[in-house]
Amino acid sequence: MNAAMWRERIKTAGFEKEIAALYGDKACENAARYGKLIDLYEETFGADGTEEIGLFSAPGRTEIGGNHTDHECGRVLAAAVDLDTIAAASKSDDGCISLLSEGYPICRVQLEDLSVREEEKNSTASLIRGVAARFAELGCKVGGFRAVVSSSVLPGSGLSSSAAFEVLVGNIINSFFHDGKADAVLIAQIGQYAENVYFGKPSGLMDQTASSVGNILTIDFEDPAKPVVHKLDADFDQTGLKLCIINCWASHADLTGEYAAVPVEMQEIAGYFGQKVLRKVNRTDFLNAVPELRRKFGRTKEHIHRYALADTHHAGGGVVPRLAAVQLVAFIHQNGGKVLGGVAAQAHGLHEGDNVFPLPAEVVRLADARMGAAVAHGDEHVVLLQADAHPRDHESGGQVALRARQ
Repeated sequence: MNAAMWRERIKTAGFEKEIAALYGDKACENAARYGKLIDLYEETFGADGTEEIGLFSAPGRTEIGGNHTDHECGRVLAAAVDLDTIAAASKSDDGCISLLSEGYPICRVQLEDLSVREEEKNSTASLIRGVAARFAELGCKVGGFRAVVSSSVLPGSGLSSSAAFEVLVGNIINSFFHDGKADAVLIAQIGQYAENVYFGKPSGLMDQTASSVGNILTIDFEDPAKPVVHKLDADFDQTGLKLCIINCWASHADLTGEYAAVPVEMQEIAGYFGQKVLRKVNRTDFLNAVPELRRKFGRTKEHIHRYALADTHHAGGGVVPRLAAVQLVAFIHQNGGKVLGGVAAQAHGLHEGDNVFPLPAEVVRLADARMGAAVAHGDEHVVLLQADAHPRDHESGGQVALRARQ
């Protein structure tokens, strides 16, 4: 459809009903976003009334269990959320991808040379070039397109705005030039490739997979080339809980170096045991070696915490001693979301003798103050709250309710 046709379609009840699968009771306000996006497209590129425009969406994501274990071949429990990055795009014949993100200068990537450019590291252009390059390597004849992008994924919030952007660009290329042949997991892997090789951030695959696949899902990364993905039949709205993003007055922006250090440090620990990743390390051997690990590597408390999430060998007994994402999934299946709040902090802890290494105390305090239980790792800003807690404006230091989306 052209711009004028989209503008009329967006005003209809049918369009609002169609996007309700993505936004639930926020469908009306999000329909207005698409209308503004069409306006932005015409303001940026003009319109002669004949060009076909496509609308695209890629959600942010939150991690409920298993943070920083995807690069350790671990398991995660994640969910796509109803804050997303959307685009209006059309094909062009100029051999160039021209993309305007709302509020930023237009970015142009010429397709004649898709090699890595050091001067583009940590930039939007690097992600676009990386996604296009990987599609080309897979046999896709990538062509030019023009797009405008708008995002409700809060920047620096830990909801993976970069992964949403990569998945968005991947879906545009897949739709325009690849006949939709790339499935959701492949699009996620293409996004990870762009982020690792072109952007320069050695991330795992969890962020892109959660955004690309959607819904509440569990992912087993034992074989990173073939992650096992299962969508879960769980709805927090039906359990007296709600998923919220809270303003912690801290940002994830400009932390590439810090995040790059995480897998390096974890794999140094794995290397002590002759393994490449922590999942392969025997749990008993790990716990017995903790004193020596402390002497040799220093910040072992954090690595014990990470190991608790990556270890998926056996469940153990008693209260914990290990509850990783796989146990959270089992609890959901057996008891529904009501049980999540009660076991969440334990799920992120590991007993070493009489010592427990739980979530960072400041995150637990912040969640408790709002009558909830923190279920995401301390790097995240996401908590599960009791349904009667009152959401407040994010900018004022409160929280914004999220919804898991398709």
